[in-house]
Amino acid sequence: MLGGYNAYFEMAALLFLTAMTLRFFVSPKFSSQANRYFGIFLIAVGIDIALDIFSCITLEFINEWPLWITVAGNTLFYCFQAVIPALMLTYIQLKAGHPCLRDKKQLWLLVPGLVLLLAQFVNLIRPGLVFSIDTQPDRTRVFSNGGPMNAGLYLEAAFYLIMTVVQTVRYRENMTDSERHCVYTFVLVVIAALLVQIPTGSILLTGSSMVLALFIMMFTLQNPQAMVDKACGTFNYNALMAFIENAIAENKPQYIVSIEVEGIGTIDRSLGLVAGNQYMTEICRFFRNIVPGAWVFRIIGARFLIAAPTREAMWVIASSVEERFREPWHIGHSSSNLSATVLYLQMPGGFTSTGEFISFVDEATARMGRDGQRHRLENGHSILEEVRRRQAVEEAIRDVLREGTGFSLNYQPVYSAGEQRMYSAEALLRMNHPELGRVAPDEFIRVAEHCGLAPQIDAWVIRSACRFLQEHEELEHLDINLSGAEFYHDSTGYICGILNEFDVAPSRICFEITETASAQHPETVRSFMETMLKKGYSFALDDFGMGYANIAQVLHMPFRTVKLDRSLICEDSESARTLLGSLLGMFAGIGKQTVTEGVENPEQLHFVTRRGATFIQGYYFSRPLPEKEFVELLQKQAYNNEES
Repeated sequence: MLGGYNAYFEMAALLFLTAMTLRFFVSPKFSSQANRYFGIFLIAVGIDIALDIFSCITLEFINEWPLWITVAGNTLFYCFQAVIPALMLTYIQLKAGHPCLRDKKQLWLLVPGLVLLLAQFVNLIRPGLVFSIDTQPDRTRVFSNGGPMNAGLYLEAAFYLIMTVVQTVRYRENMTDSERHCVYTFVLVVIAALLVQIPTGSILLTGSSMVLALFIMMFTLQNPQAMVDKACGTFNYNALMAFIENAIAENKPQYIVSIEVEGIGTIDRSLGLVAGNQYMTEICRFFRNIVPGAWVFRIIGARFLIAAPTREAMWVIASSVEERFREPWHIGHSSSNLSATVLYLQMPGGFTSTGEFISFVDEATARMGRDGQRHRLENGHSILEEVRRRQAVEEAIRDVLREGTGFSLNYQPVYSAGEQRMYSAEALLRMNHPELGRVAPDEFIRVAEHCGLAPQIDAWVIRSACRFLQEHEELEHLDINLSGAEFYHDSTGYICGILNEFDVAPSRICFEITETASAQHPETVRSFMETMLKKGYSFALDDFGMGYANIAQVLHMPFRTVKLDRSLICEDSESARTLLGSLLGMFAGIGKQTVTEGVENPEQLHFVTRRGATFIQGYYFSRPLPEKEFVELLQKQAYNNEES
């Protein structure tokens, strides 16, 4: 016993905490707010336990040592007792992304801790508020900690424990299940220690409970191993996310080097995965040793991101990587030449999310290409604006799909060249959002395919088009565009399920598939087409001549119709007209129907008609029409047919 208290649990806890603290500070980690705060938390708890033990020692020698040592030791101990619960809450808020130091509306949460801290200094002037030391007639000193503010320390601890749980529940979406469970365990351990501490009094357990709770936190919330890529020793994607969150919070310029190593896949296939991993380990060791203080993150595969401490360090890293990859890499008796595409840039401030940061790097890397060279990005702000626009469009698409309003179909007539009448129409998707206004189809379709929303949009289009056909039997045929995203996997059953919801004859529907989708996913497209053809649906190859066009697609895929892209007719040159005429004649010769897109004037109409065009689509006959106007056009044609 020391001064009437059993402090041996605290002594053991202090030794264990010292080992924990040393391990934390020597483990690899980057300088994030959460890491710095946890380090401060460890040190604060260690000082608090040390002061608790020291206070017991001063009470043991209260009559031998000068009075001021006892007063100072106990005052400092109670000061840390007042501060640590507030530190705990602030750390949990920081992990949840909402620290009270950045949110003025939550600053009131610090008031109880500040009041208790102030009480410790008032106690120096007015002893007894927290504790007091009285001198007896026989000159012996008696310590008493029964002041009203001493009980307030327990109330403060209870308040911050409750608020820790409340804040964890409030911001649960920003924390993983394991992080939330860790916080709840932390709170339960401390409460259990307090419930034992209060009735016994002489057994000091609060420090031990704090160390146990910190031990749990260190290997869940702050587990350094969870941040390291075990294969090559760099930081992993989880660490990158934490680094980005810290960069956003600090809003400081970041000097980034993005590296994509080419050739590792070839080594994996030729020499085996073990050799590939050895090369990767050697490359990562080189990255880590270029500049002291740089943080190396492995994003995925052979793609890395290095955060440099300064602009000069960024330049050194970029040039060093470029120079090193000019030389072969040696592992054992094998030697391989690898290449690396390097992009280095100063990241502009003002990022609002980790997704925005990563999208920025992806977009910048995509612009530079993968050519094994070094590139410097001069203007990051324009890319950031494009990223934000894409994210805004993505969110708008999600809003429209969720709320069911904002999409609409326009219909552009397709005319028969031989019969001089409307034969069919193409359903064209349009988007109008309350905040973004009208969004161009090329833009929102590209975004939808990028973020995986294209199948949901296709489903909306198919349902809307089938509903229109069901309501308007006077329209003989309707062309429906399918996104290339449908052919990353077999979506036949999914699409057939939608079509079966409506009583529409398959012969009235023609699915348009772009030449790009046909070229990139030939087997999936062929399987889908063969299944749907058996059901009575037909297919058109869309945008022929725009990108991947080749005659083999037309010959080997069961397309009934080929739609010639408008760029073929808009090119005002003799060679372009010759090419278009040859294509029309060739497709007519092999029995394929054609739709010539982009016909806008009588001269173009006359030219393609003489060259054998089957169908014609363009502004010469009609622009894409909203549903109401198109229905009026249908009714007008039906009336004219009856008259004739």
